[in-house]
Amino acid sequence: MAVVPGTFQRRIVIGAVFCVAAFALVGLRLVDVSLLRERGGSGYESRAVAARADLVDRNGQLLARDIPVKDLYARPHVFWDKDQAAHDLAAATGASEGRLRGAFTGAKHPYVLVARQITPAVESRVMRLGLPGLEFEPGLKRYYPDGRDAAQVLGVTDPDNNGVSGLELGLQKQIRAASNGEPVTTSIDMRVQFILAHELAAQRETFSAHAAGGLVMDVKTGEVLAMASLPNFDPNVRGLNGEDTMRNIMSQDVYELGSVFKIFTFAQALEDPCWRNPPTSAPPRSRCVPAACARSSSFSISGC
Repeated sequence: MAVVPGTFQRRIVIGAVFCVAAFALVGLRLVDVSLLRERGGSGYESRAVAARADLVDRNGQLLARDIPVKDLYARPHVFWDKDQAAHDLAAATGASEGRLRGAFTGAKHPYVLVARQITPAVESRVMRLGLPGLEFEPGLKRYYPDGRDAAQVLGVTDPDNNGVSGLELGLQKQIRAASNGEPVTTSIDMRVQFILAHELAAQRETFSAHAAGGLVMDVKTGEVLAMASLPNFDPNVRGLNGEDTMRNIMSQDVYELGSVFKIFTFAQALEDPCWRNPPTSAPPRSRCVPAACARSSSFSISGC
C-alpha cells in the first residue's frame, strides 16, 4: 500500500527545490562575476578603443604608433582605509589624491576610475601596493617617437584614440581605414623637419622672438616637407608646461603677405610675350608697350 505524503512533507520538498534553485543562481552569478563578466555591466562602461594605423614620413620613418596601456579602476568598498588607499594610489599613478579621496568616500558606483593609460612601469608600482579591488582594463595610447620636433604638424589624439588636431585629425579616415598593418605615409621628411626646427630655435633665441614658424614645400608638387612652430609641446605628455602651446602659427595665424605678391606679378610679366620681346627702337626712358600688347596684356603701364 502506497504511502501518500502529507502536507508537511510536500512543503519540505518545495522548500528544498527553492533552496537548490537559489544556490544554483548564486553559483552562476559567482561564475559570471569572476570569470565571464563583461566590464560593461560592472558599474563602469567598457571602452572599445579602436586601433589606429602607424604614421610614417615619406622615407618610412615612424612618426606615430599605438602602444598598449591599461586603465586602472578600483572598488572602494573593499578598501580597509580609503584615505590611505587614495594616498598610495595617487603616489603610484600621479593621480590627484583629493579626487581619489572624494571618489572613494562618496562613491555612487561600484567602480571608480583611478588613472587612464598607465604604462607597465606604473602598473608594477600599483601592484606592489597590495591593495584589493583593483582592476586593469586594456587600452591603447598614441606614442610619438620624435616628441616635440613635429608636434604641431602631427597633432594628438584624445584618450579614446580619436584625432583632435594636425595630421591625426586631417587623416582620420585614412588612419582608421588602413588594414593589414599598413602605415599611412605622409609628405613630411623628418630630415628636413629636424633642420627646420633647429634653425627656428636658433633664430628665435637670436632675436628674442616670442614665437617662430617655418614651412618647407616642394614647389613642383605643393607637398609640405616640413612645418614647425615655436613654442611647441610634448605630444607624449597630457598637459602643457610653461610656455608650451598646441597652436600651430603656420596654419592657424593670419598673415599679410604684402610684398610677396610682387614676386608673382613679376613672374606673370615674364610669361607675357610682350614683355619677353619689348620694342628696342626707342631709348630706355621712352619705351612704350605696343598698342596690340597693351590690349592683350593684363598689365597697365603708366608714363607711355
